[in-house]
Amino acid sequence: MIFLKGKTMKNVPSILKPRAKLRDRLRSAVRGQQALRDGRHKAQGGFTLGELLLVLVIIGVLAVVGFRSVQPIIISGRVQATATDMNSAIQRVVSAANAAGGGATVTYTGFATAQLIPFLSSSNMFRINGTVLNHRLSTGTTPTVTAAVGTPTTGAASSILNVTFNQVHDAACVDLTSLLQTAAVIVSVNGTSVKDSTAATPTVYNGVTASTNCTGGSTNTLVFSFQ
Repeated sequence: MIFLKGKTMKNVPSILKPRAKLRDRLRSAVRGQQALRDGRHKAQGGFTLGELLLVLVIIGVLAVVGFRSVQPIIISGRVQATATDMNSAIQRVVSAANAAGGGATVTYTGFATAQLIPFLSSSNMFRINGTVLNHRLSTGTTPTVTAAVGTPTTGAASSILNVTFNQVHDAACVDLTSLLQTAAVIVSVNGTSVKDSTAATPTVYNGVTASTNCTGGSTNTLVFSFQ
């Protein structure tokens, strides 16, 4: 019989059992730590290129939708300054026409957009591109303001100046007619007269008619006639 520190060989397995259990526990702990590291690596894997592109597309769509919803508010906020600058320009144009006429009845012979531009050169509400005058009350690409000599319903030829705003957004349509109609003798919205103080039977400004004839989007043409 072989003895191992006072114990027989048949008792050896019982001696090694605690060691085997400890070894199993260590192996289990190692496997747990490995699984934890693997999980962390997976969690820190980041986004794929496809996921990043999808996020960028979503952000772009939201930005476009948000800007479109805010645009009418921005345009509406520009109406007062636009009307103020135009009224100021027209007052100076009338004074210049009076001076040129030597105090006689004002005539605008030969007056066009090119002659109006210098009176609006310091305005932030208009953009000047050579002989083209653009306003900022539109979402269109070429919203213009043009000036031309006109004839009132009754009166001498060339005695009024027609100023036309093209592609006016509906957010500015009614407000602009309301603000400029005080100085203008004739106002029309998309071809419909909403004021004519030069007619044999003068008509005063009608805001309801102006509102009714204003159409959605940057589709409105407003004409203001000044004497």
